[in-house]
Amino acid sequence: MKMKKNNFTLFELLISVGLLVILAVVLLRTFMLTADYWKFSAEQSETYIDAKIVMAQLNEDISNMLYEKDPTSVADEIAVPLYSGSFNLSYSAVKLPGSNTPKGWCLGMVSRQVSSESGDETLSNICKIAYIYYPPAKSGSVDISGLSSAEQDKINGKENGVLLRGYITEDTDNYLKGGETIQNFYSGAMSNVRQLSDGIIDFKIEPYKKSGSSFAAVDYTAGSKEGLKGVDALRLSMTVMPTDKLTEYKKLLDDNAADAELTAFIHKHGRKFTRTYWVNAFGQ
Repeated sequence: MKMKKNNFTLFELLISVGLLVILAVVLLRTFMLTADYWKFSAEQSETYIDAKIVMAQLNEDISNMLYEKDPTSVADEIAVPLYSGSFNLSYSAVKLPGSNTPKGWCLGMVSRQVSSESGDETLSNICKIAYIYYPPAKSGSVDISGLSSAEQDKINGKENGVLLRGYITEDTDNYLKGGETIQNFYSGAMSNVRQLSDGIIDFKIEPYKKSGSSFAAVDYTAGSKEGLKGVDALRLSMTVMPTDKLTEYKKLLDDNAADAELTAFIHKHGRKFTRTYWVNAFGQ
């Protein structure tokens, strides 16, 4: 008995090939979506880790901060002034290059160090500390011509959304001397500086005082030697972006992108973090 031989027709072959192509496209698309998801997750993890490092360090320093709510600044007396504000003004808290940088921010405080960062146990654990934020800027827009090569190295990343933390630990008679301007008091905070985080698109720490059942902003008086008065809380607001997206953002700045385009990019790729730190003043 002869067996009937079944052959594929051209039409059936075309249908089979078409189904295989559709299946391959679906699998490829699934793979691409999965890869995009993992990349997005990695980016979000990166921003979260960067933010966590900053907030943890701030929490340690502010929790151990020495502060008087109604400070005075008398020569030859101990002073522990607090400053938080933009450094694009003439009364910059620390002597910094690029002091006319838009949206730059600095925080100056006196705090107890839980552990000695320098490793030298002979140094005092009372430190002047400064947080300095350089926002992303157009290439070449931050003037560092007045700095030595060593000082320029300390602010590496100045145009890339970088947050620096500088501190001094000294045992000298004039270390916490009053009667100094805020700028002079914290001028040495760049002597032991390290990069705390990069990829920061926006950063500020705003001081507030309690006013009844609400809070009011505390302003710094230009030229004041006492620093901020009556501060009950410091509110952190920080927007972080993955490193590769920051590179794209810098390119937009260099290409003179419109503000609306920059804002849309930040909303799409940035993540905002906020936190309030309570200030424990003397006598509280």
